[in-house]
Amino acid sequence: CSNSNIIRFIQVFKWPETVLGDPDGSSRNAALHAVRMIKDEKGPIFVVCNNGCGRSAMFVMLHAILTKLNEKKKVSMSEMLRIVRSDR
Repeated sequence: CSNSNIIRFIQVFKWPETVLGDPDGSSRNAALHAVRMIKDEKGPIFVVCNNGCGRSAMFVMLHAILTKLNEKKKVSMSEMLRIVRSDR
């Protein structure tokens, strides 16, 4: 089919819903690992989590921030949050 798309599915098991009470940093490490897995992907990224805002929003925000930093651009956290919220 000429209109078909290939979707790469990545499931992260060790990423709790909240980072509160995460003394060993496993939640942070899971988030970084997920972003690194798609670092070189081209095209759109489809992100889903259990409730649609927790880990998904964190993933999208982290990916956007790291992309800007890799491009040596200034990062405004409040601006990034505004963009992520408006693009949901």
